[in-house]
Amino acid sequence: QAWMREAVGDGKSKGTGDQRTLHLAERMLHNAIASFRQEQLNGWGICTSLADVAYARADLLKRQGYWTACGAAFEYALAADPRGERGQRAAHSAVTCRQQAWTKQQQTLDKLPKERRMELVLQHTNDWKGLLRAQQRYLCMARDQPPSDDYADAAFARASAFHSGGSLWEAAIAFRAVAYDYRQLRVGISAAEQYASVMEPLALDDNCR
Repeated sequence: QAWMREAVGDGKSKGTGDQRTLHLAERMLHNAIASFRQEQLNGWGICTSLADVAYARADLLKRQGYWTACGAAFEYALAADPRGERGQRAAHSAVTCRQQAWTKQQQTLDKLPKERRMELVLQHTNDWKGLLRAQQRYLCMARDQPPSDDYADAAFARASAFHSGGSLWEAAIAFRAVAYDYRQLRVGISAAEQYASVMEPLALDDNCR
């Protein structure tokens, strides 16, 4: 608790954000999740759920910029309390983390020779699939909520992930849906432009058959 208060604050005072303290706090919460069951905490009269601990750990990983790890941690927290009031926020945070991890990976790949780039793309296929699963999970959870910028951005990001992963037909369908559903917003206009860009090589490919 002391490390948590020092790192992120306690509502009354702002935390230091010290990286070493953030790391120690995250390791403490990781060990608690790995070592105890909810029944044990209840039996000891500890009024904290492991779901709360999991959410706190995921937030600490996000603060440190451990994007792949925080994506998995938010998904774990969501699974621990799928019907909780924080579920949609956890799903969106998982998307944010996995999107950041994928973006950084793409930036690294862009600097490599083509042969090495193709090799690493194959190695990181699971990261791409994890991003798509996180995006689809959030979109399904939030689809009955009032329209929001977060939802529109997530839908566009999912289309972009299909595109960057080489699934062009899926990307075209997803971009077209965003362009239609959000045609009065900037993201809709961008989606329409991307749809046209993706369809051009697909149309040429069809013409060559």
